[in-house]
Amino acid sequence: MPWTSEHLRWLFDTGEQLTSNDGMTVDIWELKVKKDDAVFSAWARHFRNHYCLDCEIDELRDGTGFCRSDYLCE
Repeated sequence: MPWTSEHLRWLFDTGEQLTSNDGMTVDIWELKVKKDDAVFSAWARHFRNHYCLDCEIDELRDGTGFCRSDYLCE
């Protein structure tokens, strides 16, 4: 699965910064969700691949009888 940054299209830098309790500067970003199935799918793929690569799902669910979405929900 090639990694993309499509899932970042909803993140916007506000230009604001805060200082944390330990003195670190923190940039403030805003998540502006829009009706865009392609970006929503990219977010889901990005998060899912932190736990299980898409290319491994079929191998892992082999013999379980689950379709991909059911396997991921179990």
